[in-house]
Formats: sequence, C-alpha cells, structure tokens
Amino acid sequence: MRRGVILFFLVVISVLNSFAQKDLDSLWMNWKNPKNHDTIRSYSLEKFIWGKLIFTKPDSALKLGFEELNFSSKIKDEKWRSYALNTIGISYFYLGQYDSATYYQLKSIKIKEKLKMWDKVTNSYNNLGGIQHQLGNYDAALKY
Repeated sequence: MRRGVILFFLVVISVLNSFAQKDLDSLWMNWKNPKNHDTIRSYSLEKFIWGKLIFTKPDSALKLGFEELNFSSKIKDEKWRSYALNTIGISYFYLGQYDSATYYQLKSIKIKEKLKMWDKVTNSYNNLGGIQHQLGNYDAALKY
C-alpha cells in the first residue's frame, strides 16, 4: 500500500513537471516567433526568464534580460523596458553583484514612476531593501 502511494505521487509529480516544461517551451517559441505581436513576445520572454532561469541560472537570465532590454528599446515600449531593467537588476542580485543590481533597480524605478506603475515601484523598492539587507546595511534596508 505504501509503495503504491509513493509511486502515485511520483507519477503525479512527473506529469506536472512535464506540463511546466511544455509551458516554458511555448513561451520560448512565442518569444522567438517574429510574427507574434511585440507585447506577446515581450511577455513570453519575461515569463520564460522568471519561470526557468532567474533563480537557478542568473547568468543566463542576465543575458536574456539584456536581450529583453534591447527589444523593448527597439519597439519603444517603456513598460517592458522597466521590466527588463528589473530582471537585469535581480539577475545581478543573484550573481552577488549588488552595485549593478542597485543601478538597474533605480533605472527601473525611474521609468515605473514616470508611468505611474505604483505597485511595480513598490516591488522595486522592496528589491533595493533586499540588496541593502544582503550587504548588511540594515538601517538602509529599512528605508526602502
């Protein structure tokens, strides 16, 4: 009985993992397809980075974050540019490059404030607080 329950859970986990991989593959294909609308492409790349790379392969996330930044600049979309800057900042954070992380978070905040994306502004300030906390600057972290 116990083996059956364990086997059942292993099968369920395996199936769920394959669905997640298919979703990521679809996101990647949406990003790479130039026939898709720019918003769909931007959204797909952002979700791909955050769903697959940011926490496990921040160096790869950083590379794609810069690709996202170049694309958002090319299409002149400030919202997606702010997301790309945030992604770059978080990638630098996970790489332990806190000065660069701060720089890109501040650039992201500037755009988000201009666009009045207040919920996203608060997220970026929270990220800055996390950077300061990681550096041991607890008083500065509390300011964010």
